[in-house]
Amino acid sequence: SYDIRNYHDQYRQLFKINSEIRDIDIIYSRLIRYSSESIPNYRRYLQKLKNTRDKKYKDAREVASTLSDNLLPQITEDEISDNKLQLRYNKVVNNISNRIEELFPIVVANSKKEKELHELRKDSKKLRYLLEILPSKNNRNLSNISDHLEEVQNILGAIRDIDITIEYIKRIKPSIKDTYYNLMINTEEKDRQELYNKFVDKNRNKNHGNTYRRL
Repeated sequence: SYDIRNYHDQYRQLFKINSEIRDIDIIYSRLIRYSSESIPNYRRYLQKLKNTRDKKYKDAREVASTLSDNLLPQITEDEISDNKLQLRYNKVVNNISNRIEELFPIVVANSKKEKELHELRKDSKKLRYLLEILPSKNNRNLSNISDHLEEVQNILGAIRDIDITIEYIKRIKPSIKDTYYNLMINTEEKDRQELYNKFVDKNRNKNHGNTYRRL
């Protein structure tokens, strides 16, 4: 119905703003590792990040307030049966599993595939959340898959944090002396490579296709 779609769109908007706030927090936390001598306008950049965060936080509160004031749309049994729900669940799980299966060999072979690494992280998170809906206490295979997806999500999340920090440093390059700019970029890329090597070591010989087809 329209009410459900509208409610869903508002939650997507809130999620997007919160993700942007988190990105700012990550950039800020990584940037303060460098001294003010590295960047002539160091404090100004930090303040600019803080100002942007404050604005987005205000936007997030407004959206959250609107959502809290609205009644949660209800779905009746007539609108979606258990059978339809199960079919939809299976379809979504299979689609995400197939994407993960396609992405793994691409990202394991090339550390520069930033977009694919980011997509793999998001898909791993989505699939893990879907699997956590199922009872896994007596299903060791399901529990192992969920644990593996969480590990992938965490490592790729840390890589993503560095990627967005590198993007920011490149944007402010004109204000940084070449020596300090190279130092910052090299430091971030070194951290990234270490994380990527860890990811590859843990996933190089895994047969993800067989793993996810057993779901």
